[in-house]
Amino acid sequence: MGVPAFFKWIMLRFPKVVIDALTEDDLQYYKAKYATEKYSDTNEINLQDDEDVGDILIKKKIEENNPKIDNLYLDMNGIIHPCCHPMDKPAPKSETEMFNLIFAYIDDIISIIKPKKVLYLAIDGVAPRAKMNQQRSRRFRTAIEAQEKKEKETSLRNKWMEDGIKFTGKPTKSDDSVFDSNVITPGTEFMFNLSKALQLFIVERFHSESKWNNLQVIFSDAFVPGEGEHKILDFIRSQRV
Repeated sequence: MGVPAFFKWIMLRFPKVVIDALTEDDLQYYKAKYATEKYSDTNEINLQDDEDVGDILIKKKIEENNPKIDNLYLDMNGIIHPCCHPMDKPAPKSETEMFNLIFAYIDDIISIIKPKKVLYLAIDGVAPRAKMNQQRSRRFRTAIEAQEKKEKETSLRNKWMEDGIKFTGKPTKSDDSVFDSNVITPGTEFMFNLSKALQLFIVERFHSESKWNNLQVIFSDAFVPGEGEHKILDFIRSQRV
């Protein structure tokens, strides 16, 4: 649902909760660094017969930045939205491209976190009534604003044409070619296709990726009622019981 300023509240009280995890590129950088540089404080490191100072330092770096994680819980709506209508790069041209971006995002997270036991993927289902009212008003407002923007642009173009002013900018795309983010909601054809695609993605990863071999993967799609974070918390509580 989103709690205003909650992340800031967490960061102020528990600053160590956020860790800059090392990616594979970072690990390669530090391996090269430790292999070339000389260290004067190696007396404190207890080396075995076949161990190298660089290997010890990189292991220490990994332990500090990439702690061992048993269970990984992903609220998928925080992945779906930026992949389907990104703010900092060109929009995907098709559903297939959107789905591939979502798959790549999940792969990147798993390659960094490396969960050992459980991977829980939760997509927002039908929300409680109070939240549903808020969602409806927000989505109606989004649709109205898009229509008003298009009408305003068309009116301005016609006025400039009458005045003999040339307009070199590209017109707003037609409704058919613009992705409507309102389809990212339970019950739509888009969410049905995404659910099927994610199921196939999970099965394919079990057969092709060794990191998935020992994972128990739980996928809760939009057809299961409740928001993603609520379903995750319910699962955690049930496991504790």
